Amino acid sequence: MFSGSRGSSSSSKYPTQEAYAARFRWGDYVAMSHTWGEKSLFRRVSVNGRVIQVSQNLVQGLRALSKYPAIASGGLKVWNDFLCLDQQNKDEVQRELKNMAAIFSTAYEVVAWIGPSLDRDGLAMVKLQQIGADTKSDEELYEDIRSMSTEVWAALACFCEREYWRRMWVVQELILGGPETALLCGNDSAPLHAMWRLAAVIVNNASTAHRQLGLSLDEGNSYYGDLRHNTLSVCSRLIYLRGIDNCLRNGRDCNILRLLDICRGSLQQDARDKVYGILGLLPPQVTSLIAPDLDKTAHEVYTDLARATIQGTKRLDLLQNSRLDATHIKYPTWTPDLLIKNMSHALGTPGIVNAGGDLDTPPNFSADGRFLHCQGLVIDVIDHLTPSLWPLVPVTSEEIKESIPLSTCSPGDMPELKTALWKTLVGGSANGDFDSPAPEEYARILEFHWPQITDEDEIPDVAAGIISAGWCSSDEKQDLTTFLRLLHRARRDFDVCGHALDSFFGHATPLVNASAETKTSESQTIKKALRQVGNTMKRRRLAVMGNGRLGAVVRQAQRGDRIAVLRGCSTPIVLRPSKLLPSDPGLENMGDTETYAVVGDCYAHGIMNGETVTGTDYWDNIVLC
Repeated sequence: MFSGSRGSSSSSKYPTQEAYAARFRWGDYVAMSHTWGEKSLFRRVSVNGRVIQVSQNLVQGLRALSKYPAIASGGLKVWNDFLCLDQQNKDEVQRELKNMAAIFSTAYEVVAWIGPSLDRDGLAMVKLQQIGADTKSDEELYEDIRSMSTEVWAALACFCEREYWRRMWVVQELILGGPETALLCGNDSAPLHAMWRLAAVIVNNASTAHRQLGLSLDEGNSYYGDLRHNTLSVCSRLIYLRGIDNCLRNGRDCNILRLLDICRGSLQQDARDKVYGILGLLPPQVTSLIAPDLDKTAHEVYTDLARATIQGTKRLDLLQNSRLDATHIKYPTWTPDLLIKNMSHALGTPGIVNAGGDLDTPPNFSADGRFLHCQGLVIDVIDHLTPSLWPLVPVTSEEIKESIPLSTCSPGDMPELKTALWKTLVGGSANGDFDSPAPEEYARILEFHWPQITDEDEIPDVAAGIISAGWCSSDEKQDLTTFLRLLHRARRDFDVCGHALDSFFGHATPLVNASAETKTSESQTIKKALRQVGNTMKRRRLAVMGNGRLGAVVRQAQRGDRIAVLRGCSTPIVLRPSKLLPSDPGLENMGDTETYAVVGDCYAHGIMNGETVTGTDYWDNIVLC
């Protein structure tokens, strides 16, 4: 809890000024993290004799801090970006953007101002204080949380709904502040590590959390349905933050792709903050190559991040985060658009997939920085693919046309194709762990007789029947729906290397009227496999390549797109020849060189672990626009 003295054993709610030991001649400081709050509510405050205008939420936070004698006396100063930086001085702000890591990581204490206490926040803070003081094992804590009253569950759900948790700058501020960061809500405080621990227990026991939140909230009201979802979403976000904190504290670089996933779902007033708000978390060899420039557009800043990441890490894995919007192409296409909130799920990490191997020499950029020159092999082309599953709009005539094979091939070996199909559906990795290969038991998903669906409107009822039969729980409803929609939209006669898709699924083990023994032995496997199918396929399309390969490609892919393996990229990448683009990428200086736009990453069975690059001496020069 906030004491005004990091590490102090004082039990006083408001410690005396002597409770801390200043490190500087002028005293010491706490770094204050906050969110804007209501934009239209401003107040004037005096800072060192100068009157400035700040948000009402910041004023409320300062008043809460002023109740601590160490701060009220002036011994402990307060650092806050709106108080300590001249927001109208562009040069000053640009200069200080790179100093945020030092400011928050070396503060005497970091205080996260959640906001004034609302109706139920007091209950939530009491529970967090209890967790922060507990020495219980995870199992004991789970039992404690499972038995919480409905009032406390509802209070925690509302606490997770606070805007603070989704703010972009909070990502860096909480991680740099560390587990002892004080969460201050009204006049109550609790340590961040209590919130982290609570989040882990909730996510690791999602079924219980869903059930308890459902009992605590009015599920007949759509607002409360969203509240339950948001609670689990914020808890998952906090687990990501704790993972990054652990990496940095153990001297390891964080996973940049996962960090960018957090950025995508964050709220900010300036889109450039999705990069400038994480400079203190990126590997030093990446941050050193980024010069903050407030005259640049958001996409130019994202391009700076992409270029620095590729040069600094000497890998091309960042391309997995790129998506081509053919209706509004932003160049360079190898730049991730961090304004796209919902991305396809990750396809594993270099620990289990490494299609392109390692780089001998780093890729290079054209003189104007627009083109990325890399080495690789274009190994296949998309022949046909299933319609998109998301967004939930009717299948188009073009998608139906693209699902029909252009070329015919003699039927492939069924056992080998079955392996290729189930591994493609789960993206080759285990449920919830992208550092582990998919277990062989996931193949069981093909052995069941899934219900025939004649109309897409039937899917919710069919899913409800499978859930009520005990095969999975409401936790897997969305993933089950994704799988059923894939089977329906692909059509049972979708050609998979000379075989109808329907022929890959068993008919001896029906889901309806199965024995209790079968359900008991198989339901856990089905749950895990469905969760991973949902993760992989919700925003991807099942594709058959010209050479008979099976894959899962991003929904933006289309027939004729190339499948390439690039040196230094863990997954294959879908590329589109620039001559097929509806707009000019500016190739006037490229001559006859073939250039490609990055469409997105893909799972291509049989080439995910470097099979095509092992022993290869010759590489093509591939230019990405």
